[in-house]
Amino acid sequence: MIHHRLPVLSLATLCLVLASCSEEKIRTYRVAVVDFDEKPAPSAPAESPKSIRWQVPENWGAQEPGQFQQARYRLRPECEVSISALPGDAGGADANVNRWREQIGLPAVTKPEGERIEIKTLAAHATLYELRGASKGILAAILSHGDQTWFFKLNSPVAELDSCRGEFLTFLTGIQGGPATPPPPPKLPPTPEKPRINLDVPDGWVKSEGSSMRVASFSIPGSGGVDGDVSVIPLMGDGGNTLDNVNRWRQQLKLPELKADDDPATWPTLETPSGPAIITHMVSEEAISEGNRPGATSAAILRAGGVTWFFKLTGDAELVRQNKEKFEAFVRSAILP
Repeated sequence: MIHHRLPVLSLATLCLVLASCSEEKIRTYRVAVVDFDEKPAPSAPAESPKSIRWQVPENWGAQEPGQFQQARYRLRPECEVSISALPGDAGGADANVNRWREQIGLPAVTKPEGERIEIKTLAAHATLYELRGASKGILAAILSHGDQTWFFKLNSPVAELDSCRGEFLTFLTGIQGGPATPPPPPKLPPTPEKPRINLDVPDGWVKSEGSSMRVASFSIPGSGGVDGDVSVIPLMGDGGNTLDNVNRWRQQLKLPELKADDDPATWPTLETPSGPAIITHMVSEEAISEGNRPGATSAAILRAGGVTWFFKLTGDAELVRQNKEKFEAFVRSAILP
């Protein structure tokens, strides 16, 4: 973690701070079944020759720092540590301590008393102030280093102040000086192995881009410039109720839903090297395809190895009819490594 000097601020700005803070046929395809939403870490400011460093405990969660803060962490749900630095003496320790006292409902005092904390790695000391209000408490350390004053402040409910104190003091005594070193890159969870499938692609089918969910995608040239579409999509688990999936495809063809007594177990199946696949063929009763023609769908569902594979051919009814045997042979060729 890199920590740096702040530029010199005007007196007005300082007061404000202190107040606030042509390819061959492909037989094997791969698809991702788990995505990781990676968020980049915030970029660090430019290095400073007089920066200081600290070791962040593993259980402290990093938070987005405020406008004038170097860093901010959460120890407990209601306990937070903030770190800031200001040029010079930042208005003096007494003024800052009295400002913190006001924040938790305590009256100002003439000379706040603090505890001396040795920072051996800096050959310096910080002054620790412990403030307890009716419900809120503050542990705050003020450290002069070079021409800067650093503030390390723990805000906590009074009831949790004692339980956080030892951890906070250990953190303070681990502060170091010298050139800043960037933190190691975050460890990301390993990417799980992606499902694979081997398929024999029929002649005349052209590999297409498809969507990101597809492990394989093909187009079938049709008459009048209207092509058919073939997709292969894997989903982890059972892939949902078979009847619900079939009714979703029927809805796309504007066909009535099948009732619950239409048991998918009685539907025809195709035998594949990886197990039986349920197969269904549907033709619309309306002209819903391009060119004012009826549409059709052939679909198969194969469950194997903890993954549900969906094979689907859609297009105008005549194109789907002409490719029915090819589609069934395509599904029968499915081999899971």
